[in-house]
Amino acid sequence: MRISGPVYLNSKGEIQLHRNTIEGLTIFDGSILYGVYYPRSKDEPETINKGDFMLSPIPFQYWPLTARMIIRLKKQSKGIPKITKLLKDNQITIHHSVSNRSAHRYSTWDIHFSFDKLLNSKLVFDENKSYYLETFDELENLKKLVKDEINDDILFSDDKDIDLNTPIFYRINTALHYFYKMAILRDIEAGSEDNGTIFKSFSLRYLAGNLITNSGRKISNILSLSNDEPSSRLIPTIGFIEAESHYLNYRLRIIPREKLENFYKITIFYESHAFGQSSSRGLLNLIIESLTDTTKLWTSYTQLYEFRNGYECGRLNFIIETEEKHSNRTVFIENVKSLINDLEKNNTEPDLNKVKFWPKISPIYPNYIRKHFKKQREILFNRKKDVFISYSLLDEEDARYISNFFDKHNITYWMAGKDLTGGDIWNEEIRKHFNDCREVCLLYSPNSMNSQYVTTEWGAAWFMNKKIVIVRSDIDSNTATKVDTRIANSQMIRIREKDLEEYCERILQRRLEYYLETDNYEYYN
Repeated sequence: MRISGPVYLNSKGEIQLHRNTIEGLTIFDGSILYGVYYPRSKDEPETINKGDFMLSPIPFQYWPLTARMIIRLKKQSKGIPKITKLLKDNQITIHHSVSNRSAHRYSTWDIHFSFDKLLNSKLVFDENKSYYLETFDELENLKKLVKDEINDDILFSDDKDIDLNTPIFYRINTALHYFYKMAILRDIEAGSEDNGTIFKSFSLRYLAGNLITNSGRKISNILSLSNDEPSSRLIPTIGFIEAESHYLNYRLRIIPREKLENFYKITIFYESHAFGQSSSRGLLNLIIESLTDTTKLWTSYTQLYEFRNGYECGRLNFIIETEEKHSNRTVFIENVKSLINDLEKNNTEPDLNKVKFWPKISPIYPNYIRKHFKKQREILFNRKKDVFISYSLLDEEDARYISNFFDKHNITYWMAGKDLTGGDIWNEEIRKHFNDCREVCLLYSPNSMNSQYVTTEWGAAWFMNKKIVIVRSDIDSNTATKVDTRIANSQMIRIREKDLEEYCERILQRRLEYYLETDNYEYYN
């Protein structure tokens, strides 16, 4: 299965992507992805685009030990436990598995695993076949083992069906093997200019629709490693992601900001009065054939709005890259429209001469990006924020000092001084956002002790059993506890860099635990 789509690197240094792309390989909120930068092709080692990288949910150190097995089972409930025990007894770790039912005849279990007995072993890489020989040998041994240990009562096959004549398929993960080999090779090549950038291994976390670094730093810190010029920032910009279930990986190609003017989106609404069968596929073929003479096609997809006997309408969508920038984009857009409209006038295909279509073309950046991720942003804004900052307006400077740490760690928060505007109804806005935050950061000071808002928020947080962390400013813990005995049962830290850094790390951990424990993935809603 291959799934592809655009991604967006926003000004916060986060890679935003639609969940149906990343979750095509069963990657959910909180998952860690391990990656390396790569050249575009092993046949063109000098053609380096350092904004391209590959990601996999399998930890990097296991990449050279990985393989895949697809098993058809008559009896899923008996087969999976027996095969699992066989793998466990032979030091084979399952990293990823998907089980599904195919109609009523059999179940399929698709697993990606590693041979842990090879950990810390010296492995030999076969350049011609792109795999480690020892891993391949272990896979051959596994084939024999499964054949001997798993009987026909569990496995399903049908000799009369060309697709079902064998119950088990085995595959070496050559993609992970190759990239691991190149990463290790670069590490041992002394003096290489690309050492530490190309094939550099790193990890990202998928969280609430974004890819961020584990440390909470911006993605730009990773991507800046790949820039020859520090001023040549890659954000905000776009990228394209491809998910490949066969090798259990994602390929991301980041488009440098200076090339964005070469990208366009074409939308074609069409209407067909042809009788009986669909014409959209033929139309799609015709347009792709005409466009690709002068442009590079990145993605194309169809949206079928209605299909009935004698009538069909829908939309065709394309993302294209031109060979060069055009001094007058309006002229280029009109030329593309004319090209598409001429297809309608000059078309002689009998199935397509009853199709009417209306093209629209616009630059990808920034309009398309903003529209494409508008819903994504709405989803993110509606999910629970991490922290509500409760403080006296007289302590605005200290509150902003704390919020700077939250910004640095990509922690979502609500703060009156930043988020309230002149036309807002304060009480309603504060109440709404207080409810929408998972925990409360209470900036405790002589000013806050006399603030009606702070004491109300503090009491509400205690009553609602929200996590409360008290950040002390100009007041010692004994004095604070005497003022309100409930403080004695709350975590208390000082307003200093070391404590705030640790506080941010704990917030990120609590966020992850919240989503994993509740298992409701609120950003879906």
